[in-house]
Amino acid sequence: MVKINKISLSNFRNHQKRSLETDKNIISIIGPNGSGKTNILEAISLFSPGRGFRGAKLSEMQNFSNGSFGQWGVNSVMQDDEGEEIIIGTGIDFDRSGKEKRRVKINQNQINGQSGLLDYVSIFYLVPSNDQIFASGSTSRRDYLDRICTQFFKDYSSNLGAYNNMKSQRRNILLSGLGDDTWLSSVENTMVEKGVAIAYSRLEVIEKLNHAMDAAEISGFPKAILSVSGDVENWLGELPATKAEEKFREALRQTRNEDRESHRTNIGPHRSDLRALHGVKNLPAEICSQGEQKAILLSITLACVLAKKMSTKSTPVLLLDEVTAHLDESKRKLLFDFIMDANCQTWMTGTEEHDFEKVSGVSDFVRL
Repeated sequence: MVKINKISLSNFRNHQKRSLETDKNIISIIGPNGSGKTNILEAISLFSPGRGFRGAKLSEMQNFSNGSFGQWGVNSVMQDDEGEEIIIGTGIDFDRSGKEKRRVKINQNQINGQSGLLDYVSIFYLVPSNDQIFASGSTSRRDYLDRICTQFFKDYSSNLGAYNNMKSQRRNILLSGLGDDTWLSSVENTMVEKGVAIAYSRLEVIEKLNHAMDAAEISGFPKAILSVSGDVENWLGELPATKAEEKFREALRQTRNEDRESHRTNIGPHRSDLRALHGVKNLPAEICSQGEQKAILLSITLACVLAKKMSTKSTPVLLLDEVTAHLDESKRKLLFDFIMDANCQTWMTGTEEHDFEKVSGVSDFVRL
């Protein structure tokens, strides 16, 4: 398993200087609202590709209080499965044009891009902003699935970025009316290549998560039956990948006029949706109660941990923000039992220390 033994925050959010050290698998961060508990978890989430679980602009993470000096940075000392020490640091940087970008260093060496982080650590999280995923539109659910997929496949983020870039190019060509058929077809071919790869990865992750829920009992929490609906995913479920590519390519060609008139691309994996059924009630998650939706999300998060372990033999880091506050005593015990059985390092936050009483003997406590 990968463990974070030390994390240091500099000018990050409300933390001018903060350093935490631990040798435990469970870290409980206790403090009143506004004390910066979630900010610590957000800093840890930046050790995986992306913009952290808030999806914030890098400049928004800067501490602007009096006395702060220098750009924000987050550094960690981790230990891998073999006991080897890994030093990972990240922070804000700027290119020559002044545009902000994220700087990542691994063992003091700066790396290009962020996908290399997955060679060392994967991170799953459940935070309050996730609670409305099933009640929100398909964009929120699709983004949620994409964030999960990023933790399983190193090339997922780059495929998604390339697809969205080509989608924008195609829209501009259609609206301008200046591109010839060869140019447009070339852009569409890249969209097909990347789009089918995205859809295939999503289907594979869904299969891994459903298998994890079947193979290991997440006792006390409702099993979620997951699927992804979308034209490209449906074609991949019915046809060989090459035939699905042909189908997608022809669909893009046939909808050029429609897309020009609507100013958007009406077919592709950017239109897909994540579906979840309550495994006991067989009801769509979006019509379940808020409490049931939260329980389903917790089940999915725990299944992510199990699926990662089953597929890679590597244990991820788990971040749980204010999750225990919504669980009764018996459910908290079940959650803590899962964490200890899974042997994954887990960072949790809460306002009440008694919520973590069941792990008092095995947890480090950080009081803010």
